[in-house]
Amino acid sequence: MTSLRKTEARTQPVQKRAQARRNQILEVTAELLEEVGQDDLTTILVAKRAGVSVGTLYPLLSPNKYAIMYALAEQWVGEMDVALQALEAEDIESQSIKKFVERSIDRMLLVYTNQQGLIAPSAGHVWSA
Repeated sequence: MTSLRKTEARTQPVQKRAQARRNQILEVTAELLEEVGQDDLTTILVAKRAGVSVGTLYPLLSPNKYAIMYALAEQWVGEMDVALQALEAEDIESQSIKKFVERSIDRMLLVYTNQQGLIAPSAGHVWSA
């Protein structure tokens, strides 16, 4: 089955300046997702808030808002992967199952609470004690 929306960026930036611009666009997108939501998010709005032209978005994160949100989700998954690798590097044989589960939950919760824009902040109330 083919996707109805293209979500892959055309190129991955190599230069530090382009990488910084891409990260800025992702941060702005996350902020806007929390402010206006997915339905009202547009590439024009992202470009305006980031202080760039819409044409600047296209080589970095084109062709549409879904590609930008996809890149934001990939970034979040990457952060989860780093957290899981850190858990894997620990000496789990010396930990009780309870301690390992607590550390795992704490790590994933930290990644979850640090994310911005992808999951509604109100969903976090389930985890707060």
